[in-house]
Amino acid sequence: MKRYLLVLVLASITSTATAQLHLWGIIDFEARKGGKDSGLEKNGLPNEYPQLTLQQMHLFLDADISSAISFTAKLANNPAKALDFKSLELQLAYVTFSRIIGDALSVSLGRIMTPFGTFSKRQLPSENPLIGQPLFFSYAQNVSPLTGYINPQIAYPSGNQYDSRLTTIYTCGYYTGVSASGYFLNNVLEYDVALMNAPLSSATGDYNIDKGLAFHGRAAFHPAIWGTIGISYATGSYMQSSPNSQEYEQEYTSLSNFDQSTYGVDLLLSYLYFEINAEYIMNRFDAPYILYTPANQYDNGYGNGLSRTLDSYEYLIDAKFEAPFFPGLYLALRYNILTFNNIIDPRAGYSSYYNTITVPWDRNVVRSAIGIGYKPDRSVLIKLGYERTAVDTQPAPDLTVWGCAVVVTFQ
Repeated sequence: MKRYLLVLVLASITSTATAQLHLWGIIDFEARKGGKDSGLEKNGLPNEYPQLTLQQMHLFLDADISSAISFTAKLANNPAKALDFKSLELQLAYVTFSRIIGDALSVSLGRIMTPFGTFSKRQLPSENPLIGQPLFFSYAQNVSPLTGYINPQIAYPSGNQYDSRLTTIYTCGYYTGVSASGYFLNNVLEYDVALMNAPLSSATGDYNIDKGLAFHGRAAFHPAIWGTIGISYATGSYMQSSPNSQEYEQEYTSLSNFDQSTYGVDLLLSYLYFEINAEYIMNRFDAPYILYTPANQYDNGYGNGLSRTLDSYEYLIDAKFEAPFFPGLYLALRYNILTFNNIIDPRAGYSSYYNTITVPWDRNVVRSAIGIGYKPDRSVLIKLGYERTAVDTQPAPDLTVWGCAVVVTFQ
């Protein structure tokens, strides 16, 4: 952490002669209480007990080096790491060359935000009207970058390679790469494409974990000031070489055969006091199945060297209504569904009988939330919220969250 702070300080000192600096930040203090089955990979809380947390802290540095060149950096905690402020990260650090070809081309280099979808751009606590995050950012699924598909019917010992489960998009959505963006037809058409070290689900966006680079991109159409329609696509190899996967790399040809491919459609409608953000995401993991056996050995769980296609489908609607009779007051709603396709029973590698049986590779999930917010000042936001995460399993886990947040923007 001290190293990152020093970087920001030195950058500000050495740039004062040639750059106009802007230092600002956001702090998010919250009180939360979760249901008895709470978990960081389920609803973002470590347990069911009341929590007083500095949920998020963001420190920004913006520098205009010239009229066409700028630098941006952000130091923040990573909410995926158990609210641990000892692990502050330099999440953003990039240089932007603007208007290389007028509005048609700008280029950014460094650790940048994925252009996929829209929630990454409105994830800051000052922009997110609710106390939680969508499922694609926060709900861990039965797939691992080290062993592929994780069979939920098997009890794995703690501390093995199955501990690492993936979300569709890694929390925060920052990766190292290069992006190109621009507008056409008086901002009616917009594009943003990037080559990154890693695909959307990867927690190792600072370096390439396999042979090829990953692609992230989005194109948007703005038919009117009140609406935007966007389409997104991302693909890249998500598997990491590990002692458990190396003996199967030859059988599977290459880990680069195992890609994450993600397709998205987003819609923004904003008129007077109403705003609706909707997203649809179809995600696919091509996954091997490396099985943990009671003899503390790892075996090819399919027996035929073939991977399984793990598909998921997510629907998100965020709605916000600002009270016209009370400036600064709003009501927000979220409805979020994550569903999974069926695959051939994992036991098919051992008996042809199971080739006719299909099972879901994970449990369907529905997350709903409601929140009330008020801005007593332009730089202060107070949020009260309730969130319920329902998992399609019996008995149903209690993953409710009650919370209150005070978000302050300072500069």
